Amino acid sequence: MRHTRVYNKNDGDIQLRKNFRLFEFASSDTNLIIVTDELLDILQAIRDKIGKPIRVTSGFRSEAMNKKVGGTANSRHKLGLASDITFNGISKVLDETADFAIELGARGIGRYYTRKFIHIDVRDEKLMQWIEE
Repeated sequence: MRHTRVYNKNDGDIQLRKNFRLFEFASSDTNLIIVTDELLDILQAIRDKIGKPIRVTSGFRSEAMNKKVGGTANSRHKLGLASDITFNGISKVLDETADFAIELGARGIGRYYTRKFIHIDVRDEKLMQWIEE
């Protein structure tokens, strides 16, 4: 069963996992932050495996922010189910990292080779993958 947590930026900079803090998942246009434990666990396992800091480039998004960045209407970011991540050296291990996320239970994987990031989500549906060269 999924455990979704709802926070407010006024809650302070809460440590969500060993290497992840609340502010990393915040949308700049709202005080609301939503994130699921399942997603946090996957991100922490990836961080543990690669042994270097991960930067969350997009975590929770409000409806307005999702529209502003060109997100899809059914974006998992709006539900706290998705994050876009990058880290130093990602180009060399992008596929390996994306595959590891799938092994950990991620069911939405976007591989963005040119922009050098991975979209990871924990949707309920079957595994969906996409590539942007």
